Amino acid sequence: AAPRAARSLMLQQVTFAELWQVAVVLEPEAARLAAQSATAADIEQLAANVERLKSHHKNGGSMQEHAQIDIEFHATVARASGNRVLMLAREPINLLYRPSLTRLQAVLPQLERRNLDAHKRIFKAIAAGDAGQAQEWTLKHLIDFQRGYTLAKIPMNTPIETHHLE
Repeated sequence: AAPRAARSLMLQQVTFAELWQVAVVLEPEAARLAAQSATAADIEQLAANVERLKSHHKNGGSMQEHAQIDIEFHATVARASGNRVLMLAREPINLLYRPSLTRLQAVLPQLERRNLDAHKRIFKAIAAGDAGQAQEWTLKHLIDFQRGYTLAKIPMNTPIETHHLE
């Protein structure tokens, strides 16, 4: 329990800038590798996730549900990369991403639509086996997410609220 508690305390001080600096390296690489090694089952899971996000967007679900679907998409991309070290390295991103996303959703109603558009493009590139496009669209997606912080007037050096972490 002690290492988990220590990790939780450390994560509570992490800023969005720190999260973004790591995500901008790991996430595009995960998408590039996924385009090269995704199985039919991986593609099926990604397609189902995009459909869930479309349905959520159309039916106006909760911010928490949107965040969960989004997190699952990126975790599925990482699994599809076939690189277990990459999957482990990005695990803290999942923990920290949810509060960042819900914080922006509360201020930027266009965020959900933009997320859906990016996920569709990333999915299409992975399904087509186009590593370059998968990597490029994931990077664009992350840059757009960073831009959301600017539009919402939230300083990037603000600690991410992680009170929900166990």
